[in-house]
Amino acid sequence: MKKKLGIGIGVLVVIIVVAVFFIYSSLDSIIEKAIEKYGSEITQTTVSLDGVKISPTSGQGALMDLQIGNPRGFSSDYAFRIGTIKIILDVKSITKDPIVIKEILIDKPSVIYELAAAGNNFDTIAKNVQAYGGTSGKKTKETGDKKEGKEGPKLVIEKLRISNGEVNVSAAALKGKKITTKLPDIYLKDIGKDKGGATPGEVVEKIMARLTQGIGSAVGSLNLDQLLGGVSDIQEGLGSAAKGAGEELNKQLDETGKKLKSLFK
Repeated sequence: MKKKLGIGIGVLVVIIVVAVFFIYSSLDSIIEKAIEKYGSEITQTTVSLDGVKISPTSGQGALMDLQIGNPRGFSSDYAFRIGTIKIILDVKSITKDPIVIKEILIDKPSVIYELAAAGNNFDTIAKNVQAYGGTSGKKTKETGDKKEGKEGPKLVIEKLRISNGEVNVSAAALKGKKITTKLPDIYLKDIGKDKGGATPGEVVEKIMARLTQGIGSAVGSLNLDQLLGGVSDIQEGLGSAAKGAGEELNKQLDETGKKLKSLFK
């Protein structure tokens, strides 16, 4: 009996070891799929990664070429793009709840802030994120429980820094011309720590709120004369038909600038 029990325990240990090894050896693909899946669902855009490399022993690694696309109604190549993101995971937390990310360093992100008839792309993405958060947090009338399936794993991010970024302002009437300005550095810490972990939706919502604020500050501090001057240069070569479109854009940019500046007084 004891011999059989010992064999059973031995088999169980082997299964556990194999399971843990599978998780660790598949860590890169698990993270990549999770980011693309939840990122796309939460922002309602196409989120893609070119690859993930995480050391299963140290937890240090990188995410390569992360790109967040645009919502419907916007035509620029992307909303947000980063060549490399450095990351440090607490590997002991990978099989636990919450998963702890010690540090995320995002260097030199490229942002395209696009003005269109419906508004701008980052406000639209922020609304999508808020809508996702509201849906995942609703309680069913029958049970009072939160809806299942959309929340995903709980996360704690101890440090997150976005630095050396740039914002490119784009609009249809600028005919491909972009105005570039610096994105203020962003630093966040202990995301989800006070509540035992945050859902992917809550994490993205918090980051998007600060990112949108930083972009708004950058665009609001631009010299509108520079923007309007760029439109005027285009108008000179396009004649009276383009002039009307340029005047409409001037009005839109002016109103946008006033609104943004009022937010950051």
